Amino acid sequence: MGKASFAVIQDGSGKIQLYIKRDEICPDEDKTLYDKVWKHLTDIGDIIGVKGYVFTTKTGETSIHVHELTFLAKALRPLPVVKEKEGETFDAVTDPDYPPGCLAVQGALSCGDAAESIKQELMLRRAKGEEDLRKRFERAIAEGDLPTGSDAADLARYISAILQGMAVQAAGGTNREQLRKIADVTLRTWPPPAGATPDRPA
Repeated sequence: MGKASFAVIQDGSGKIQLYIKRDEICPDEDKTLYDKVWKHLTDIGDIIGVKGYVFTTKTGETSIHVHELTFLAKALRPLPVVKEKEGETFDAVTDPDYPPGCLAVQGALSCGDAAESIKQELMLRRAKGEEDLRKRFERAIAEGDLPTGSDAADLARYISAILQGMAVQAAGGTNREQLRKIADVTLRTWPPPAGATPDRPA
């Protein structure tokens, strides 16, 4: 029997437990993927893809028995977890132990001419994130999760603008409660009615 471990992945729709056996994701002699990459180089915020089958553990936990593991994207830095300090709750953009706001947004805003290549790279990364959102919204429209006639590209730009704006707000000192109110207002108008535009409500 080879080594095995449990983990949890999540996205906007929920989370699920993974069961990963070293000898199954590394069937050959080379066990680097499990021993080094998975066990020591994987951080919260990394994006992975898995293939396998769903089963229920002895404790009743619905899980995926993974037989293929793929790393899709590496986080620029591990995401800070929600925590409490002196009775106050902090999250990713308000944790005093981390620079406020989003590294990609703040980096692109503050880069000078000498760091133009870095600025361009950060812009490309943000564009890639927006493109991924567009594809996900297209799928949601096709599957009926969003109204028919919704514009996936417009929705992706809208969400990106909200997220980047919140990062700038956080860098300027906006606290967690105020940021949550921004998110609440956004969610109350989501998803927008099909066919709605700023000058022509549906």
